[in-house]
Amino acid sequence: MGGVSIFPDLDFLPDTDLKDIDPSNTAMLILPGGGAWEEKTNESIAPLVVHCIENGIPVAAICGATVFLADLGVLNTLDHTSNDLGYLQALSSEYQGDSFYQHRPAVSGGQVITASGTAPIGFADAIFEMLEIAHHDQVKSWFHYFQNKAVNFTPDMVVG
Repeated sequence: MGGVSIFPDLDFLPDTDLKDIDPSNTAMLILPGGGAWEEKTNESIAPLVVHCIENGIPVAAICGATVFLADLGVLNTLDHTSNDLGYLQALSSEYQGDSFYQHRPAVSGGQVITASGTAPIGFADAIFEMLEIAHHDQVKSWFHYFQNKAVNFTPDMVVG
């Protein structure tokens, strides 16, 4: 939806390829949103996600990708968010993390970031913060600017 093209590594072989993924060469695994997570068509990536979590590599998931983390049981023991608590309950039979659910746009729980599909700015902010990208005050100022622009936007502002 955002115009980002993703080209998966179709010859990903967990038994051999995971040996090359470690905290020294992998800053974070980012799982973009989308309907494929709800349709359960991305299960082949599960070994990579589990490997990252077990090896201390941060994982960030937005929108439908939070369902995938719920299916893996990742959200059962750490603070998280999603599109809605009912959304996770309805789409994941493995989800048992109700008591850790937070009604916020983006949440960092340990090495895992989750966000609602309506919070791409908060999601990016949490990623930048975890990765310690740029000076913290500069980043906060930049995100504050874009959050205010999005909040203050009205249809009559469209020039056309």
